Amino acid sequence: MAKVLLENITKKFGDVVAVDNVSMEVKDGEFVVFLGPSGCGKTTTLRLIAGLETLTSGSIYIGDTLVNDLEPVSRDTAMVFQSYALYPHMTVFDNMAFPLKMKKMPKQEREKRVKEIADMLDIGELLKRKPKELSGGQKQRVAVGRAIVREPKVFLFDEPLSNLDAKLRVQTRVELRKLHEELGVTSIYVTHDQAEAMILGDRIAVMNDGRIRQLGPPQDIYHHPTDTFVAGFIGAPPMNLIDCSITEDKTKLFLEAEGFRTAVPDELKEIAKGYIGHEVVLGIRPEDIHDRHLVPDALPTSVIKATVYATEILGSDTYVHLLCGADRFQARFPGIIQARIGDEIEVVFDPLKIHLFDKKTEKAIV
Repeated sequence: MAKVLLENITKKFGDVVAVDNVSMEVKDGEFVVFLGPSGCGKTTTLRLIAGLETLTSGSIYIGDTLVNDLEPVSRDTAMVFQSYALYPHMTVFDNMAFPLKMKKMPKQEREKRVKEIADMLDIGELLKRKPKELSGGQKQRVAVGRAIVREPKVFLFDEPLSNLDAKLRVQTRVELRKLHEELGVTSIYVTHDQAEAMILGDRIAVMNDGRIRQLGPPQDIYHHPTDTFVAGFIGAPPMNLIDCSITEDKTKLFLEAEGFRTAVPDELKEIAKGYIGHEVVLGIRPEDIHDRHLVPDALPTSVIKATVYATEILGSDTYVHLLCGADRFQARFPGIIQARIGDEIEVVFDPLKIHLFDKKTEKAIV
């Protein structure tokens, strides 16, 4: 096992900057997820660590070794690809044993090692099959097993679950997390799936435009996004972001948009005073918007009237899409509610869960 250190790494493809001066450390034994939309630079960063791309500038260390000029085979990493990359003419056993054969490991020791890992991944009965005889989930386990048998210092995962169906993805990501707990090998995982990132990562690096926008534990990123990009990207559905102005009326402060006005919570008043007359972005997650009837002690100045323009009934939850003036936002209510399209309802924003962002810089105010 080993830490991975990135120091001001940059990768350009012609005039296009794919990775822009990224610095971070992945601790020994840590599971870090690079999360972001397509084209954000996450896969390129992973390939730079693996040695499959050449740095434009900066330094990469694996353990205490500078690996900038080392070939992929010399970096002691194992990569699991989205496409599985199994040899179609080889059996499962031979696919898993191949890297050990290249290391000239004795045959008896090689067989023992492959069988141990196959049993760990519950694919022991598949060792004589060829890839064409396997399901997608089985192929993915073989690809992971081939990486594990090498006992590398670092595991690198490039969207390994994206070819699986929804049910199998849920099952496999839980197994990957459990496997990491057992092996404790430093792991870096690339995905655009927020659920995978939240479940798998000790820390998440949210990327966009080749840069890390926020790095931290999943719950910190979810509850304390540092800017509007992270706030709008994390969460399913994501945080509602509403352009507002902070206004003052008879010593009271309000968050005012085109279609509503709601009182600034007492907890935010001191910070909000510095933004009176300025535009801000109000952030509120769908689960933090409540039906007025369920908040009997809500002040009249905190109640917002909105019109239902769509509903999504998902069993235990119902997502209600609301229209308030020109602003649209979503609320997540428990169970099946009676609201129908066109109904006017009253909602309240949880005052302890309101986020404010600077409109110009997009950075969090609170």
